[in-house]
Amino acid sequence: MKGTAPLDNGGFAVFTKRSLVRSSVTVFAAGLLMLTAGTAGAAGLLVPAVSMTTAPDALAAYRGQTTCDPVVKPGLRALRDMVMGYYGVGRDGGITRACNISARSEHQEGRAWDWMLDANNPGQRAVGDDFTLWLTGTDGRGEAAGNARRLGVMYVIWNRRIWSASDAASGWLPYSGVSPHTDHVHVSLSWDGAYQRTSWWTGVAVAQQDVGPCMVYIGEFAPAYSGPRYTPCPPAVPRPVNRGTSASRDLDGDGRADTIGRQQGTGTLWFYPGNGAGGVVSRRVVGSGWQMHDSMVLSPDLTGDGRPDLWARDLGTGGLWVYPGDGTGSFTAATQVGWGWHMHDALMAAGDVTGDGLPDLWARERATGYLWLYPGSAGGVPTAPRWVGSGWQMHDALIAPGDVNGDGFADLWAREASTGVLWFYSGDGAGGFRTANSVGYGWGMHDTLIPTVDQTGDGRPDLFGRQRSTGDRYLYPTTATGTPTSPRFGGSGWQMHDTLL
Repeated sequence: MKGTAPLDNGGFAVFTKRSLVRSSVTVFAAGLLMLTAGTAGAAGLLVPAVSMTTAPDALAAYRGQTTCDPVVKPGLRALRDMVMGYYGVGRDGGITRACNISARSEHQEGRAWDWMLDANNPGQRAVGDDFTLWLTGTDGRGEAAGNARRLGVMYVIWNRRIWSASDAASGWLPYSGVSPHTDHVHVSLSWDGAYQRTSWWTGVAVAQQDVGPCMVYIGEFAPAYSGPRYTPCPPAVPRPVNRGTSASRDLDGDGRADTIGRQQGTGTLWFYPGNGAGGVVSRRVVGSGWQMHDSMVLSPDLTGDGRPDLWARDLGTGGLWVYPGDGTGSFTAATQVGWGWHMHDALMAAGDVTGDGLPDLWARERATGYLWLYPGSAGGVPTAPRWVGSGWQMHDALIAPGDVNGDGFADLWAREASTGVLWFYSGDGAGGFRTANSVGYGWGMHDTLIPTVDQTGDGRPDLFGRQRSTGDRYLYPTTATGTPTSPRFGGSGWQMHDTLL
């Protein structure tokens, strides 16, 4: 059957369709299986990367998106290039998409590809039908869905129908998703297929399927992919309400920790979206006049809208204000929630340490060095304080990262002023601390220390430090004992800010 299909440049490609599953099979002396082209003038051939020495891989189990990692995986890149090169029809619709926790898609992990074909164009529909039949039909060796199995295909959607490896016995079924997929073929791969561990690329079938990263908390992305996992994932659980300040770092809702910086001299507030790996992408101005505050603290949601908010103390009056986050990295009009807060020289968001679902606040009294816990109430209004301990004036930096050691209680780092020693205080679940251990030396080299959510995929909060002499920022991954490990460079030029959050 002959037909024509529009090219991206406005011309037409003439092709002759012959189903790939009925194409002739040629075996080279080296043993390489090659399916000959079913399209006249095709730019390439759909051939395995190596000689296949085993039966096809088992049908891929469904492993839906769990992480935020929109980086093209090698198996998808190779599949796209192979198919586009073979057919020379349609266009590349992309592999990755921006992360959105409410709309799961393997595109957000670089494990899915869209091939733009028009099912209403007879020629392009024939190409889409040919490819999907080649994937899911009987291959040249008589194996059912052999090519899909060797490539690690989880499912394919095309022209109002879906084929799933996890339900291959049912064949192609009607698809009723939001998009009818009449304008593109969608292919999602397993983790083994995405990383080219299947027999199409290795010649040997995968012995045990990789289940991928496991979600820890309901409604949150899993830690980043760090290698194959073969044991089943335990059920995700609700995040403990007293995990601390981790929820206060994603200001634009993309699942990544962000940074706020106040420019010294001008009071301009800058928003730095995080890149998910400890760095930032292009910054933008989100406010001016912030020099009126001498202390600012990011907090988990104070106003009930699910977004991180900001406590700020007025320089002149000591009034405490709440600035609601707007979900884009900026803040809306403030509400005053307290007076007389100049009695404290350090404020820290404690997370919910009282178990009532509302964020709390730690504050160090300027005159005595006492540490106080202010339980939160609706709207971010601190209530009557509880005494936590004395002697805290020995520290010149107090950092509240949330739960570092995994016991569900908010912890604290503190730097000793006279020695630069960093101490880790393990939380007791009531706003106080059980133990204190030194976890590092030489921390006086940094003039600013700020906590951040997990940047390394181990589920623990990490630590940023700005080097005093250069203004460079470094990311310190942490261990379960609260010990920061070898730093990673996180950018230069941060000395322009007198406050970093």
